[in-house]
Amino acid sequence: MGRVKNATLPYILSFITLGLIICLFYQLYLAITSQFWSAYPFTELVVSFVSISVVLKFMPILFVKTDLFVPFYNIAMYPPKRSNISKMEWANEMMRRKKYGKLPFSSKYPNGWYSVCRSSDLAKGQVKPVNILDKNLAVFRGEDGVAYVVDAYCPHLGANMSVLGKVIRNCLQCPFHGWTFRGEDGVCVDIPYSTSTNTTYPKQARVNSHIVMERNGVVFMWFHSEEAEPDWVIDPIEDYEGYYEAGQITHTINCHISEIPENGADFAHFFMLHEDNMLAGGDMQITKSKLGKLMTHKWTPKNWTVGYGEEKHMIKFDLHLETYFGQSSIRVPGFNEMKAEVRQMGPAYVSLKIDLGLLFQGYFIQTIQPEEQFLQRVTHRIIAKPHNQLLLTKLYLQSERFQFERDVSMWNHKVYQTNPVLIKDDGPIRKYRNWYQQFYSTVAKKDDSAEINQNPKYSQKSAEVVQSTTSDKEVTENSIIVNGHADKSGWKKPNDLDW
Repeated sequence: MGRVKNATLPYILSFITLGLIICLFYQLYLAITSQFWSAYPFTELVVSFVSISVVLKFMPILFVKTDLFVPFYNIAMYPPKRSNISKMEWANEMMRRKKYGKLPFSSKYPNGWYSVCRSSDLAKGQVKPVNILDKNLAVFRGEDGVAYVVDAYCPHLGANMSVLGKVIRNCLQCPFHGWTFRGEDGVCVDIPYSTSTNTTYPKQARVNSHIVMERNGVVFMWFHSEEAEPDWVIDPIEDYEGYYEAGQITHTINCHISEIPENGADFAHFFMLHEDNMLAGGDMQITKSKLGKLMTHKWTPKNWTVGYGEEKHMIKFDLHLETYFGQSSIRVPGFNEMKAEVRQMGPAYVSLKIDLGLLFQGYFIQTIQPEEQFLQRVTHRIIAKPHNQLLLTKLYLQSERFQFERDVSMWNHKVYQTNPVLIKDDGPIRKYRNWYQQFYSTVAKKDDSAEINQNPKYSQKSAEVVQSTTSDKEVTENSIIVNGHADKSGWKKPNDLDW
């Protein structure tokens, strides 16, 4: 299964680094106070305060929990000042007002591999509930060590088997009446109170079982709206077991799934959102202040290419980063020059390979779980070589988090533009969208076509999504069918609906 090992060496190196920082500040403290004490009697207090502040700034990074969850309503939601509206209430109101746009896709979700959980989070005999693609699923690991994904609801009387369900050998037992379903194919193999043999059980006594693949420390399930078999796989990371798990951060985002990886083709957004100091945080109100200008970044995408043949599901490019003090030409050590090899595989998986020698060698792995059509759960994991001390590795993870949250600030509030007005300097956005169309089936399923362009309405008092409804006639008139490429004469523009 290839699980990443938890190394102790990075912690040891981090403590050594902190010790060196403390010694450095102590020597600096002795030097400064001996020179300026007579002239400036408060020098000792000032130097001591600065030294303690720096150490306290770095210490939490080492011990901070790096398995975080950040919901969408925590990012770029600013209730009116001097009001008693909570951030959650304001987020629900903003989501209610949001326009989602008309989507040029023939099915509700793109076909591909989707992450359901980390491999290390699923022990033998364990069951986990997962909400993805408008489905409630049960993910469990059998006694053979293999991960299985089945529909959560028992066909008998509808119990949710992901809650209190029990793993028996390589099967999942319903907690309500004990019906037991085989993980491999979902067939019911035992009804404990039945006087019949399992060969005479009803044919309907089964649950849907999904194709599963474990790779790069993640349990993936295959989805295809027409139930076709997988025609590509996620590439394995070379020597994956030689890395250790340094942490992960998960965000929920209120947008369409295609908008998130499209960011890599949007070259023009880098200087607006990501030029400012990454350590200034993800709040755009702060990053645009003087604090955000203490350190600046220059991002340069290069060699952006679309895969062909066996690699048609891939996009590759290199992302170069240069970091400077303020607006000067002096580079920042550790962040001065960085190159990431970016690989997108399918609609919901992106990896960034970074090699900075002794400072950092590892990967950022981004996976997207579409819980609903306009609600995405995005996870960033970081794995690193054991000789990379944990302090700097966690610093990189926090930096990635802050940069990503600036994008979330845009996604939470934007509308999907089917025909955007672009200039040549925007980057290969149209090329990306044409490539992305391949993951949608040519013909939509009946249960998808009615929902493709429906915008979720958010209740002001709760985060529950209430779907709008349209008549059969409206559905027929407003569904958009695209056969894997853009019609140069322009997509059919649906009539505006009263959402």
